[in-house]
Amino acid sequence: MLLFDNETDIDFLYYESIAKTILSIVSESKETPITIGVHGDWGAGKSSILKMIEKDLKDDTKVICLTFNGWLFQGFEDAKIVLMEAIISSLQANKKIGETIKEEAKSLLKRIDWMKLVKLGGGVAINMATGMPTPDQINNAIGLLKSEKPEEHIQKVLSFLKPIEEKNMPNEMHGFRKDFEELLNKAKVDKLVILVDDLDRCLPETAIETLEAIRLFLLVPKTSFIIAADEGMIECAVKKHFPYVPTYQGLNDYSKNYLEKLIQIPFRIPALGGSETRTYLTLSLIQQHLEEEVFNNILEKSKELLQKPWDNSGLSRQDIENIVGDISTELDEVIFLSEQISPILNEGTKGNPRQIKRFINSLLLRFEISKHRNLDEFINKKVLAKLMLLESFKPDIYDFIATDSAKSVNGICQDIKQVEESIKNNAEINWSKNLNRFKTEDEWFKKWLKIQPLLGDEDLRPYVFIAKDKKINLFLNNTNEKIAELFNVLLQSKFAINANINKIKNITESEALELFNLVANKIKEHKEWTMEPVGYEGIKALIQGHPSLQKYFINLLKTFDGHNVGIWVLSYEDIDLNPDVKKEFIELITEWQKTNRILKAGNLQD
Repeated sequence: MLLFDNETDIDFLYYESIAKTILSIVSESKETPITIGVHGDWGAGKSSILKMIEKDLKDDTKVICLTFNGWLFQGFEDAKIVLMEAIISSLQANKKIGETIKEEAKSLLKRIDWMKLVKLGGGVAINMATGMPTPDQINNAIGLLKSEKPEEHIQKVLSFLKPIEEKNMPNEMHGFRKDFEELLNKAKVDKLVILVDDLDRCLPETAIETLEAIRLFLLVPKTSFIIAADEGMIECAVKKHFPYVPTYQGLNDYSKNYLEKLIQIPFRIPALGGSETRTYLTLSLIQQHLEEEVFNNILEKSKELLQKPWDNSGLSRQDIENIVGDISTELDEVIFLSEQISPILNEGTKGNPRQIKRFINSLLLRFEISKHRNLDEFINKKVLAKLMLLESFKPDIYDFIATDSAKSVNGICQDIKQVEESIKNNAEINWSKNLNRFKTEDEWFKKWLKIQPLLGDEDLRPYVFIAKDKKINLFLNNTNEKIAELFNVLLQSKFAINANINKIKNITESEALELFNLVANKIKEHKEWTMEPVGYEGIKALIQGHPSLQKYFINLLKTFDGHNVGIWVLSYEDIDLNPDVKKEFIELITEWQKTNRILKAGNLQD
């Protein structure tokens, strides 16, 4: 029972309200051309909103709705031409208007063919300005005629050469817009709505060219473009496209202004709150256990609750019972699971629907593996879920607990047992010596300790065994390209890291923490501690650029094999440690020097 991560027009999150608002704006704009941005992080639900819009417009005879996925055409050719050709071809094939606009579509496709030929040669800029073919372009045209099937290219070459004295790019842009407008008038439709998806997954050049094609060629009366993209990624694309903007003009401001010019009305999808996460998680888990009609009744109840999420805690067991009646054992289990993990899963995923699904799929997959290995009698799904939350969002604490329980004769982590005794008695938490260093990290760990079931009497060894292949954060595959790129940089040499130091400094604090955890997990795989582990230089550069990570640095050092660690650990001149962290660092090294001969012979470098 896995949760499929596909866009859907089934609304678990009351995104219907966003879709209907966008449709109202499109309707009220009448013939005025408009661009609307649906913004949100990857996995926030942008594509699903486009699906809902498409579904609502499907039966409207006066509106043509087309979908364009820029990612599918990545790397084909000039992105402007691809978008324009895809739209004209789709209109030509449309059953409502295809015959009516046949000749106009042919004329527009001919203009597009001319633009393709302009792009064939190296002298594109001269051709755009003068309308005259360059030698390179003529050679390319001749090359087409010398190909194995010259007959396929003759008409293109003739249409390129014969009227060339009358054509130049500005005239073609103006002509294309005029012909496109005439096509829509002849089609006798009220609106052409074009849904553009996955633009933030494209390379920067493709993303910018697609947006510029919309603005320069296609934004004519009666058109509405609805563009789903993470605005942060598009801003990065703008920065890469215009790398030489003078610093006094402010590149960040320029990127935002440029984006605002291209997208007139932005919609930002908010992150899920606690009640919304619980509702989403519960619906996702119970859907496969219920008949469609019964589930749809629960879905309607959830929408009622989501209208005022501040006034309730989300879809509850009682809400489901009122509709279903007697709750089966399987249904009861998934409802409990949602109640158990949704509060801190919401914090850990920052309310991102895709990451919530990924966590649940990882949990279900790991449980299935345990069954096929005949370990299911030792694995409690509720305990597994609680441990996986810790593994995903606080890997350093998980590593300590996993190591401690693995060393134990009975698999019990005594530190957890001690802390849980105070929780059972509703007393102030009595931190063990080993867990004491984690208690001030944040409130998340304290909340995790208190959720059921408690783990103090559990043999955790089967859970550690089944998780032994998970050496890295569950969400590594969901990180954006920027984080993935920097992760690889931080595992390279000091020279390569220094070459990217500005990129490292310019990421947000939350991105820096994500990177820290990814690199820290890589370092923890290290076996030969006399040698410096891959990623250690990267961690130091990351901390230097983001001093707030210094507290995590000490926790990472405490996971090293202090008895065998090499002299490389004594050097910290690359990091401006604050006084408290520096004191902890020196105390830790001093403690290691008592049993480590290599360190005892060395001196701390300051």
